[in-house]
Parts: sequence; C-alpha cells; structure tokens
Amino acid sequence: MSPFILLKTTAPDRETAELIASGLTKARLAASVHITGPIHSTYWWENSIHNRCEYICEARIRRDLKEKVVAVIEAVHPYQVPEIFCTPLHPATSQCEAWLMEYTTGKGSQGD
Repeated sequence: MSPFILLKTTAPDRETAELIASGLTKARLAASVHITGPIHSTYWWENSIHNRCEYICEARIRRDLKEKVVAVIEAVHPYQVPEIFCTPLHPATSQCEAWLMEYTTGKGSQGD
C-alpha cells in the first residue's frame, strides 16, 4: 500500500481555500495544494435542492499525516464538519515518492 493519499475538501470561498492551502504547506503537511474553482454545485440537503459555488482543494499527503491535515482544515473551515475525501495515491516514479517523503519529513536538502 502506498504511503500517500490524495485528500480533497471543498471550501465555500476562495479565501478559505487559500487558508487551507497556506496552512498545509506552511506546516509541511503537503508539498502542494491545488485549488480549483469556482465550481457550481447542486446538492440535496434538508429536504430541498441547493445551488452554490465552491472551491476544491486537493493535497497529496502522507497517509500517516491525515489526522494532522484534517485538524488544519477543521481549524479554518467555516462548516462544523467539512467534507473530506481521501483516495490512494501512487506516485509515477520512485524519485517522486522520495521527494514527497523528504519534503513532508523535512529531511534532506531543501530546494533541490
């Protein structure tokens, strides 16, 4: 099993998405966070259909850092329980996997 996962969460606005991205990268929990949006979403909640714009944040993280990543997201997310999805991730090369591991552990040279 790969030590990496792709974590996705939605944010109701660009500011929240940028806070999530900044929090994860500054804490070295993700090498990068990609923000997509605005995306128009339609969903069913409390017996009615709702429409809204939202942003999607995607972060490639080490599986063992998931709890810390979720804590960072929950600290800045305006919803009490943000939707967070995780998918197994298999880096294309062992060099990529080694770089992700080095970045998130803070070991080795920086900026290589």
